[in-house]
Amino acid sequence: MNRQQRRAGKKQNGSLPPSQPPVTGRLLRQAALLHQEGRIAEAAELYQRILRIDPRHADALHRLGIGAHQSGRTEMALELIGRAVERDGNHPGYHVDFGNILLERGRVSEAVESLRRAVQLQPGLAIAHFNLGNALRALGKLDKAMAAYAEAAALQPAYAEAHNNHGLAAQALGRLETAETAFALALVNRPSYAEAHGNLGMVQLDRGRIAEAGGCFRRAVALQPALPEAHNGLGNVLKRRGRLEEAETVFGRALAARPSYAEAHHNLGMTRQEQGRSRDALADFDQAIRHAPNLAEAHFAQSLSLLRLGAWSDGWRQYDHRWAQKSEPTVRLRSYPQPLWTGDGPRGRTILLWPEQGFGDTIQFARFARDLARLGWKVVLEVPRELSRLLSAMPDVTIVSEDVALPPFDVHFPLMSLPGRLGVTPDHLPASPNLKVDVEAALRWHAALSGGKGLKVGVAWRGSPGHKRDRYRSMASAAFADFLDQPGIQIVSLQKDGRPEELDALPPDRLLCDAGPDLGDFADTAALMTALDLVISVDTSVLHLAAAMGLPCWGLIDFAGDWRWLTGRRDSPWYPSLRLFRQPARGDWGAVAAVVRGELGDLAERRAAS
Repeated sequence: MNRQQRRAGKKQNGSLPPSQPPVTGRLLRQAALLHQEGRIAEAAELYQRILRIDPRHADALHRLGIGAHQSGRTEMALELIGRAVERDGNHPGYHVDFGNILLERGRVSEAVESLRRAVQLQPGLAIAHFNLGNALRALGKLDKAMAAYAEAAALQPAYAEAHNNHGLAAQALGRLETAETAFALALVNRPSYAEAHGNLGMVQLDRGRIAEAGGCFRRAVALQPALPEAHNGLGNVLKRRGRLEEAETVFGRALAARPSYAEAHHNLGMTRQEQGRSRDALADFDQAIRHAPNLAEAHFAQSLSLLRLGAWSDGWRQYDHRWAQKSEPTVRLRSYPQPLWTGDGPRGRTILLWPEQGFGDTIQFARFARDLARLGWKVVLEVPRELSRLLSAMPDVTIVSEDVALPPFDVHFPLMSLPGRLGVTPDHLPASPNLKVDVEAALRWHAALSGGKGLKVGVAWRGSPGHKRDRYRSMASAAFADFLDQPGIQIVSLQKDGRPEELDALPPDRLLCDAGPDLGDFADTAALMTALDLVISVDTSVLHLAAAMGLPCWGLIDFAGDWRWLTGRRDSPWYPSLRLFRQPARGDWGAVAAVVRGELGDLAERRAAS
């Protein structure tokens, strides 16, 4: 029981039964006074005297059990309060306390039964509904928990804890507006409720209201400086704003308050990962997993660190934890009547490989479909519609667009789990798949761009804004202008959704063509790329396409970088024609632009001289 529950329990159960024998009644009153003063051992002696007089005295058994629980003797408390319930099964307070202790011991189903009995006996007892909600929430029955909390709040409108826990259950169900209202009601009734401020902050964070979330967490910390959840939430706000050093300090405060706080260890690791400190991050993820072995987010983050460091055998083993992340409810294994492939042999069967992440990921990982075909599988590769024409030339693999019906298959498997199943290492990567280039479209682009004099450079400066790391990996088009604005360069924009102000920031006398509006799918982009001398792109699908085609391409990579670019390398085992230009410090695109400017100028001069 928490302190509020014990206080409420005293209010509900403090009066003595109406008919007490004179001796036991006097002893019980004395014991109750001692108990209220915190003199638990002295009160226990009097409770035991009562039980020597009347071994079936339910109230003495109950109060002695409460004292045992307060002294840390939980099993004794359960035994004593259980005997009180046996003696007087119609006392709701006994069932409340018995259910609370069962819940603490992890005996959740039994706790629900006991607390439901309390509600049946006294429907107007708010704390019984509240604690029933706690038990139902622990059991994962969140809708029923919400109903129990709502009933507790209806019976006692100022019951801040009931509003708060109602919000927690709603938040777990993704009902963020309901949760926000519930936390606000908790704070109306108790403005100094630090936990509710922190919980409201988490909802604001989930809704993308970063500034409001930060205010909530700071109020929570001001009210309760040692509240680890509030420090953890504030650390997440700072991390999202890119203030990584400050975030690291704040996560440290959360861990100082609670060293076993697995989520804070995980978040600290993610912060260090973004600082390019993969080995430090691995130690943080180890700590998170030690304290919470089933924390899928920590296992998955650890896999990315291992892959980034080139430890692919260990990294792939952890990679499948992505399916179990509570923070990524949309990332789930597909379900089909056919089974998931478990690694057994083909025996003439058909396997369906399905995509799960971005366009670039599918281009990069499609190569492994051919490996399965070489092993004897009949392979069906489902791809996004935008990639179906591009990949249709893959030999021995049937390409199916996501928007059409699937052919028959025997087993299925996620495309990005194949490297782990096949035991892929950086030194043993198959070549990129054959990509279909529309010859007629390619000829049209060659003709359209033939008037340009100098080095024809295709550029893409940003990826999808919905990507979690887009703030780090994408650049402003003006930063591209720093290296494109020099003699002998002709620019072709490959940015499909390029905005007018972005295009205006490029050197106007160098912009040969804005091809974005003419690119319907990736086959169109591939045809255009054949007319270019070089592609320069940030880490997005354009870069994967150019590199998979074997075209000269330069990738501009942020300081931490995605795992697939490994650590410190200027080349890539995935793509032989790709050169990587990395930030020397976090956020330093200026240094990247300076290096690229020099390299590009030299290349343009050599082209002009040839």
